[in-house]
Amino acid sequence: MVAVSPQMRLVEDNPASVSLLDIYKQRCLKDGMEHDAPIARYYERLATVQARGSQASHQVLRDILKDVQMNMVPRGLLKEWAVHTFPNATDYWTFRKNVSPVQIDLVRYLIIIMYI
Repeated sequence: MVAVSPQMRLVEDNPASVSLLDIYKQRCLKDGMEHDAPIARYYERLATVQARGSQASHQVLRDILKDVQMNMVPRGLLKEWAVHTFPNATDYWTFRKNVSPVQIDLVRYLIIIMYI
């Protein structure tokens, strides 16, 4: 990735790279789950809260998200994939070349947002 200006970056599109979405979709296929199921569950729970006539507060939204995270998306998803894909330490160091830097930056950004 090369920063051209503060608003623009050039990113190499490498078809050999693996995105976090690809890893998640592989896991969903393995588990026999639709990859959009967590999103559908989030909105179903949100609609249930709103149908009761109550306002969706930050705490309610956080509880819904936590429920989806705990029940539908495994916490060690990326770790399990990396251990399965790269069985020894030498192979593991190639991991950073296979994951797009944009994906890693997105994860960092989401982590910062979730802690705010």
